[in-house]
Amino acid sequence: MNKSISIIVLIVIGLIIFVTGGALGIMYQSSKPQAQINNQVKVDENDLAKRLSSKVIAPIIANGTITKIDGKNITIISDKDSFDVAMTNNAKVYSFAIPANNPKGSQSPSSQQEVAFSSLKVGQTVNVTLIIIPGGSIQGESIFILPIPGVSSPAQ
Repeated sequence: MNKSISIIVLIVIGLIIFVTGGALGIMYQSSKPQAQINNQVKVDENDLAKRLSSKVIAPIIANGTITKIDGKNITIISDKDSFDVAMTNNAKVYSFAIPANNPKGSQSPSSQQEVAFSSLKVGQTVNVTLIIIPGGSIQGESIFILPIPGVSSPAQ
């Protein structure tokens, strides 16, 4: 009987040690500081402007309807958001038009031509190609007047 009691006591002591070790392991893991993954790159505004003005970065496109033209500055609106754009002095303006009698199988359903800046009108829908200059300012580089369905010639 002494032998069986000794075996039971050893099993109980082994179980107590096993459970205590597991509990201490859990407590140790929960008290360790967790590794933080930070995917955000912190960049100050000057560095951001410098990076975005790089030739590697593609221009940004603003799309909207012209609401105001003041010299080389235009204001466009889209979904109640308004944006003022100062155009560069050598900004190009292009007009697209869908030919009225586009033959079936034609490779080019629309034509494009460069037009004068003065041909811009309030109410036209445009895409404005924006660039960020090294100082951090945004300037318009070109304007694409989008076609109105059913209109057969570019804006003049």
